[in-house]
Amino acid sequence: MISQAIGRVPAGAVPTTPAAPAETLFGGLAQLAAGVCASPLACLAIFGLDDVWCTASAPLPAAARPRSDPFAVHAARASDLFEVDDAMLDERFRDAELVNGPPAVRSYAGLALRASSGETLGTLAVYGAGARTLTAEQRVSLRLLAEQTVALVELQARHTELALLSDARPAATAALLDSAPVAVYHTDAAGNMLYSNPEYRRMFGLAPGHHPDAWAQRVHTADRERMQHAWADFCRQPRSTVIEPKATTAASAISLNKWWPPTARRDGSARSRTSPT
Repeated sequence: MISQAIGRVPAGAVPTTPAAPAETLFGGLAQLAAGVCASPLACLAIFGLDDVWCTASAPLPAAARPRSDPFAVHAARASDLFEVDDAMLDERFRDAELVNGPPAVRSYAGLALRASSGETLGTLAVYGAGARTLTAEQRVSLRLLAEQTVALVELQARHTELALLSDARPAATAALLDSAPVAVYHTDAAGNMLYSNPEYRRMFGLAPGHHPDAWAQRVHTADRERMQHAWADFCRQPRSTVIEPKATTAASAISLNKWWPPTARRDGSARSRTSPT
């Protein structure tokens, strides 16, 4: 858990249009990846948003999008480009639906999208219909596109922060927060939760209108008291803080790997965001 104090931001610094859907924001980057890698299919997956599947020229219709991607988890964990030159010869993938059924993928190349702070935001990948590896030039291009994707995600996250800290129009602010690819919640100076966005609720498995302390139930019982004390201490004295909680489920453990709890505002309230890893 990493917390950071931030200051008040002028209202004029915040965009006043609602956030665009993932396909609008990232579809062009995915199509470029397919084009430069001469691939019939590409996917840009940002955790917490809908996956963007496309060819080099257009998005895939919803009915044609793969239901699962067995390669993505390996790419997300890899330190660099993860490539499979022939999925039919790889026991990890040869029985997968993506390989045996439409679109009959034979080769794969994917990169983890890692933020400047180190957390994994998602993956960018291209898929081939035949056995192959990317050329050196294609690998360079795919890495550059992954870097541009990360920059765009971080920019959107910063817009979300600015919206929360500013006096932007309520409708625009709500749209930015509700569609943000990071978890956001807002508390008062005492640590009582005033707002949580859909990504926050997804990470903690919570329903709308949840109790302010419901997040604590997702922390391991042996670690819960320590986390609650750490939270109360931070609310009393906001400062840069790192805490590593134990989660009750594997999914929560991934979500909590990098977690920004509330940051103080000059008006005495607090704000925080979580980035999925």
